[in-house]
Amino acid sequence: MSRIYFFPKSDTKLNPFANPYTFNFEKSLLKKHTIVNRSTNKNGILEFFKYLFSSDIFLFNWIENTTRYRNAKIKVIIFFLFLLLAKILKKKIVWILHNKRPHDFKINHLTNFMYWLLMKYSDLIITHSLSGIDFAKSNYSKYSIKVKYLIHPVQEIIPAIADLQKKYDILIWGDIHPYKGIVEFLKYLKDSNKSEIFKILIVGKCADDEYKKNLNQYLSEYIIHLDDSYELGDISRLANQASYILFTYKSESVLSSGSLMDSIRMGSNIIGPNIGAFKDISSYGFIRTYNNYDEIIKILRDKKYDMKSNHLKIQNFCFENNWDTFIGKFNKELNRICQ
Repeated sequence: MSRIYFFPKSDTKLNPFANPYTFNFEKSLLKKHTIVNRSTNKNGILEFFKYLFSSDIFLFNWIENTTRYRNAKIKVIIFFLFLLLAKILKKKIVWILHNKRPHDFKINHLTNFMYWLLMKYSDLIITHSLSGIDFAKSNYSKYSIKVKYLIHPVQEIIPAIADLQKKYDILIWGDIHPYKGIVEFLKYLKDSNKSEIFKILIVGKCADDEYKKNLNQYLSEYIIHLDDSYELGDISRLANQASYILFTYKSESVLSSGSLMDSIRMGSNIIGPNIGAFKDISSYGFIRTYNNYDEIIKILRDKKYDMKSNHLKIQNFCFENNWDTFIGKFNKELNRICQ
């Protein structure tokens, strides 16, 4: 049993729209470990120093996003000092590498330095995509041996409503950001005279007014946008009314996707870009990937797709890659670095 400082903490009971990944991760860790920080981090990086003597392991998710916020340079320097002190005190650093780079953010020297710090000073780096290992080998070959691939864990399957009529060809869901490439896909449909061939439902809050303006120009009776946040149960019911869930991610920063794993739980037929976890999991046979938009159209027109066989493959995948399985593999990696 280890004493772990876990960052960041979230609680889906208090906020149903909070990222469930960290909540489920912490819950799973508690079966064999102690989480020393009981409340949400309110003091940023400075709080890490507070737990230096009461923690054996510091486990970080998305800590690299520090470079996106105000006073980033000062925060990175403080984090550097923390890492130096943590190593002197023989604390273990575990970093979950979710993305190659922060999404929708111009890469600069500070971001590169932050990634270098995490690669150098982490004792264990977990990635949920084989592309994460390739990324480390290409950019940080000296430290790539620390990077281990574990499939993104998935929760239990969400029961589907049987024989629900399909109202939509495509469902695109989740908070809307430029890196997700939705506007570019809609532009492709319009430019190729395909805007009225498929019925598309887009569900998700768009906080970027300029991007929302660009999105709205493509809406019609065939392309509908529900500009709000919805709980996963509501998304699942909408997914049951769609032939496919489509991911239009265009960013090279993408490695894994929590939305992808939730879409798998819904028993949905999924189309995604041939990158990261989409590419990895396509080998299981229930995700279809594309390299260009023309290939999406070919998939949508393919009427020979065996959807019943799909459901069996999804059930097996969810059983083999649940949180208990993931945490068992994760604990083995922790034991290895703590010996």
